[in-house]
Amino acid sequence: MGLESVINVVVSAAAPPLTEAGFGTPLILGTTARAGTDLVRYYTTLSGVVADYAVGTPEYRMAARCFAQAKRPQQVAIGKRTSKPTQKFLLTPSQVLANTRYAFQSNGAVVEYTSDSTPTLAEIVTGITAAFTALSPAPTAFAVTSTDTGTTNTVTASTAGTWLDFRVLTPAVLDVAQTQADAGVTNDLSSMLAESGDWYGVLTPFASQAEVMAIAEWVEANRKLFFFATVDSATYNSPYDEQGPDADVGGALFSRNYARTLGFPQGATSDFADAALMARMFGAEPGSITLNLQALVGPQPMALTGTQQANLRARNMNMYLSLAGAPAFLDGRMFSGQFADIVRDTDWFVARTQESLFRVMRSNDKVPYTDAGVVVLTATVAAQGERAEVAGFLSPGWAVNAQPVATVAEADRAARRYPAITFTGTYAGAIHIVDPLTVTFTV
Repeated sequence: MGLESVINVVVSAAAPPLTEAGFGTPLILGTTARAGTDLVRYYTTLSGVVADYAVGTPEYRMAARCFAQAKRPQQVAIGKRTSKPTQKFLLTPSQVLANTRYAFQSNGAVVEYTSDSTPTLAEIVTGITAAFTALSPAPTAFAVTSTDTGTTNTVTASTAGTWLDFRVLTPAVLDVAQTQADAGVTNDLSSMLAESGDWYGVLTPFASQAEVMAIAEWVEANRKLFFFATVDSATYNSPYDEQGPDADVGGALFSRNYARTLGFPQGATSDFADAALMARMFGAEPGSITLNLQALVGPQPMALTGTQQANLRARNMNMYLSLAGAPAFLDGRMFSGQFADIVRDTDWFVARTQESLFRVMRSNDKVPYTDAGVVVLTATVAAQGERAEVAGFLSPGWAVNAQPVATVAEADRAARRYPAITFTGTYAGAIHIVDPLTVTFTV
């Protein structure tokens, strides 16, 4: 006789655990060739990235920004694009001044022209092109070409997917806009999402207005976040034009009230301040961070006048400045005006509540359509409310309410649909400004 007659141990295979939606992984949209057919690849270290992407590639640089932050995400995803944009920058002299230097830098090569005592706009533009052509080594050494129209200069990468490290060196007299067309980025994003969706944020090294607008529309529909940093000077040099908002990328996004896209200016495409900012946010648990006043590792703060800052705020754009000698990010808003942490925290709360309810309904053979069964569901929702309060997302005083089963419509009961759980709560928010601080001295 075996022990089974006394102790009968029954072993059953447990159902696989539910995968939780992640809110801490950024996706970098890559164009540099790498081995393999997988569209999304995950990396937990920068050394892992180097195995696929050489130092100096935009994918490496953006990943390096992510992993360099004091608090950083556990992993970074890099997507493999099939649609590759041809990067293009439009340069426009904003002032025609005598004996003045006009200069920009592309992939380390400096192009500069100094005007004479009686300059014209056409003369300055032609002089910039001539200075570009006279570069040694030749422009082909860093794979760009330059043309002029008599009023503007255009710098274009000669190969689709080639990324340019671009900076205007004389921003007081030379405006810039990144102007390449959208090559089909939303198709790439949809293909990546279909293959692997364990990422939440989107980053692109090709932040032209057309590409940014396409990504912004896509993340709205797919409940992701998109951060971008732009070198386009019109976003801060020009007042917001309500009659012609599409004149610049910030105005176009603001006029459409996009709630899942955050943008701000940077001095050079290689700053990748957007990657640093997203990594800083994703390195912290939902509910525990606001982006305001965060210091980023790597990017250079910009020097912006009061008027330029006002122009950015008129578009609900942000900025990375030096305050009292310390770098600080301001303000952390999406183009809708909502703060980025509220959007992320809300997504987290909704996803975790859905997952918790699904687990309860799957782990029980049956949740009965009775008041006792409803208590099981409301307790599950309340548990998530407690987690949200502890995380710092919700203020105390939230409540879960449910309708008695006897008052539920017969049609809902017949369909086994319970429509009457409500959760009410208040965002904990964050203090960004102290104004005023009243100080009183007495003798």
